[in-house]
Amino acid sequence: MAKLNNEAIKLSNVFDVLSKHRNTNTNYATEPNDTFIVDKGSLMFYHDLFHSLFLDRSSINEDKDDLLFFVSKSIVKHQEGFTVKSNLLVFRRDNDKIPNSQDHDIDWEETLYLNVILQKFKYELVCAVSQRDENGKNKILRYTVNEVFPSPSTHRMDKKAQEEVLSYPDIYFTINNYDEAFKSSYLTDYQDLCVELVASSAIEGYKSVIFVGAVSYNAIKKVFEQKTNLSTRLTGMLPWSGASSRLDEQFINLRGPHRCGRAQIAVTQTASDSIKNRQKSDDPTHSKPQLVRSKSSDSWLPWKNSEPLVLNAHLTFISVSWYYIIQSIFDNPKKPQIVKSL
Repeated sequence: MAKLNNEAIKLSNVFDVLSKHRNTNTNYATEPNDTFIVDKGSLMFYHDLFHSLFLDRSSINEDKDDLLFFVSKSIVKHQEGFTVKSNLLVFRRDNDKIPNSQDHDIDWEETLYLNVILQKFKYELVCAVSQRDENGKNKILRYTVNEVFPSPSTHRMDKKAQEEVLSYPDIYFTINNYDEAFKSSYLTDYQDLCVELVASSAIEGYKSVIFVGAVSYNAIKKVFEQKTNLSTRLTGMLPWSGASSRLDEQFINLRGPHRCGRAQIAVTQTASDSIKNRQKSDDPTHSKPQLVRSKSSDSWLPWKNSEPLVLNAHLTFISVSWYYIIQSIFDNPKKPQIVKSL
């Protein structure tokens, strides 16, 4: 327990120092034109904090992940000028080749913040379905909370066996079992899908929503129908299978408010009565909506007299840049709104 207490004390001290430093120093890393500006005079400041938080044995919890990430910067020249490229180096904590203050290619500010994001916060993803009541107030109908984990790499969710690719400076929160994790995320007319990603620390006062967004049923349905009709024309296959109550899965990319972050949802179309009567799926009197061919195209559409169709909208990932995560936590924290007890 002593190590855990020491770790918490050290973390609290480092967070307080960082907060004060950010309040008095406006030269911390920013993102102008896809390059990074680093206050070179503060490199030792960030190196010392990194060493204190992640390499000092008195403040390390040996049960936690011992992988450390180091952000290396290099200048890439081209005809239009040059850009700054970020690379990630990964070492185990006890590796004797771990970078030190003499390694001038290491950006110690980003290195510190990246490891803080990866190791010092817990992340909970809230996915809710809401609907406005007669007074115009948004009411949460149902919600799901799942713990998610940050990564500086990602893989495509719409194809199997995809290799991991570096995503940094974007941090990905991927939900590989999205269809199981978000079973209650289905919606229909006049409903919205709402999302909040909350970062919280064991240190009081360091907690914030780092991604928030909402999208309407109609917006999801419009894109889903466009992608489904295109897929049908390209493949010549029916999107509806008699052995399943789902239509083909479509992946829809969404952008967060003010272009802060991205999300992806896997959308399927399910008959509304299959939602209402999940336990009665084996009832022989239960009929599924039929499909008829559209006169104006080769696509297949639900029969007009069928029940309204419900959209299953399952989050597959959220990505947020490391600097926006840090700014949200240290500079402009926001309290959770969907589940205020988080």
